[in-house]
Amino acid sequence: MNTDQKRENSNCLAVYVLAVTAFVARSNARPALFGVAASALLLLFIGIHNAWDTVTYHVFVKKQRDSETEQSNSEGEASE
Repeated sequence: MNTDQKRENSNCLAVYVLAVTAFVARSNARPALFGVAASALLLLFIGIHNAWDTVTYHVFVKKQRDSETEQSNSEGEASE
């Protein structure tokens, strides 16, 4: 199971817990609020992780790709 599948499973779990707590809230309001809080925290951590992945991609992969493109362009100009 790769990282994207784990993240999808976590998203589904958070939404499932939120949906279940909506039904539980009618009979047990206090435990349902803990379920809502847990679901919100899980979604928050997933969002932070996604943002971290995006930043690291731009810093390491895209920056390296841009520098390689600049080097190939400068080599092309030097050979002319």
